[in-house]
Amino acid sequence: MIGETKPDAQVWLKERLTEPRRVADLISEWCGGEFREQSWRFTWKQPKPLDPTYRWEGGEDGKNGHWIKDLNEARARLGLEAKIGDDDCWYWFLPDVDLLK
Repeated sequence: MIGETKPDAQVWLKERLTEPRRVADLISEWCGGEFREQSWRFTWKQPKPLDPTYRWEGGEDGKNGHWIKDLNEARARLGLEAKIGDDDCWYWFLPDVDLLK
């Protein structure tokens, strides 16, 4: 239920939404995925913030004690909005975030 959302999920999600973020990346990061370079070879390197060649991948619901349902409940409580980006991916964003940045 929405009233049972763990506060850490809300805080975690709000900290990451200073700008719109891909839903798939947020779910993968929340569920213990890996931040890695996108290529056919999947070369492992150190994460580079805001580098479009890097994405969160993997993760499994509950693998690290974080559940997608908790993230979705936090999303509802924060009043996040969703929109499809130019790359045809879904993005979550806080209602007060300027999408024209």
